[in-house]
Amino acid sequence: LHESDTPPCAIIDDACNILYIHGHTGRYLEPAEGKASTNILEMARAGLQTALTNAILKIDANNPQVSFKNVQVQFNDGFLDLDLTVKQVLGHGRTKNLKMIMFQEHEVTKKKQLKGDRRISDKSGNKSQQVLKLELELKYAQENLQTTIEEMKTAIEELQSTNEELQSTNEEMETSKEELQSLNEESVTVNAELQSRIDQLSAINDDMKNLLDSTEIATIFLDIDLYIRRFTPKTTDIISLDAVDVGRPIKHFASNLIDIDLNTLSEQVLDTLVLKEVEVQTRDGQIFTMRIRPYRTVINVVDGVVITFEDVTERKQRELDLKESETKYRVLVENSPYGIHEIDLEGRFISINSAGLQMMNVEIEDDMIGTLYLDSVSKKDKKRINAMLQKAIEGQYSEFEFEGVHGDLFQSLFFPITTLKNKNTVMRLMGLTLYISQRN
Repeated sequence: LHESDTPPCAIIDDACNILYIHGHTGRYLEPAEGKASTNILEMARAGLQTALTNAILKIDANNPQVSFKNVQVQFNDGFLDLDLTVKQVLGHGRTKNLKMIMFQEHEVTKKKQLKGDRRISDKSGNKSQQVLKLELELKYAQENLQTTIEEMKTAIEELQSTNEELQSTNEEMETSKEELQSLNEESVTVNAELQSRIDQLSAINDDMKNLLDSTEIATIFLDIDLYIRRFTPKTTDIISLDAVDVGRPIKHFASNLIDIDLNTLSEQVLDTLVLKEVEVQTRDGQIFTMRIRPYRTVINVVDGVVITFEDVTERKQRELDLKESETKYRVLVENSPYGIHEIDLEGRFISINSAGLQMMNVEIEDDMIGTLYLDSVSKKDKKRINAMLQKAIEGQYSEFEFEGVHGDLFQSLFFPITTLKNKNTVMRLMGLTLYISQRN
């Protein structure tokens, strides 16, 4: 025995290369012929390699130490009897997965080997040393064969278990394949529906764009932070905008409007959620009706504001022209020496000028408005004048004389009162105008 209590041993890595040797291991290991190698399996002497290989293969987390007893190792012309132990070495990083190989040789065996050698030499008539060697080798071969058979059985069982697992995995894969096929079909259907929705949305967007472009109404859509979402081409006449300005805040842009802050007005609408309508004017004289209202989604969520500008310049000009014409007409009517009466289709007074009031001996116009015109003529003329009024309504102009309720004689001429129906050229009858002069 060695002076140390630890028997000869070697430390190997997970590739079976020797990293460290303790004690004298030459009786169990020797360098192999050919290229130099530190692989312990290649260096193991005859009889040791099989046991060493089996022990290393059986080491795992659940079996950290494996031992083989009475391993017969060929050395010189005889055999060594030893116990082989392989155990894991705990470590981390570079020292992980290391194993220690320990060789515990039986001291008694050495003596028996020497005595056996003498008996073989002394009793050459019994058995030769060569025959003993062959018998031992046969014994080791049988043991190795038995070990190999057991390992093969284990491997076959593992293969069968693996085959069952593979079969189960294959069935699961078939099921998964069917599920994937079903999901793929559903995906195709969903994609077709989504494509249809996209086509519909695209068509709706095209319709909306064409609608907004064709309305000739300047419109700006702002998001909840008053950033420009979109705008119609007509808007550029009021605010200098370009396609790249989408996504920028409205307060960054100056408009052509006089004394109007779009950002402040939009904030007020977002605060109150009430429509704001203002008449605005541009620096070049155009007049618009500006409306700012909350932008609501289909689920009635406020998500910004919509600003529209309706051009009312022409309408305002027509109103001014109409007022001017009406003023001129009223001046002429009031200053006319003829009595001018306007009656509606029911024959009631609409208006009377000053001369007309004097002819009827009435001082206040309001006393006559709404009363029947026929009440201002004598009873004997009512039927005749009513017939003439009906003819005038049908378009027949009439001139006649009649007697007032106070016995005065008057001469009258009827003209229809017409107005334009909407913006068409169709005229609509509103009543009659009577020009009356007093007979001397």
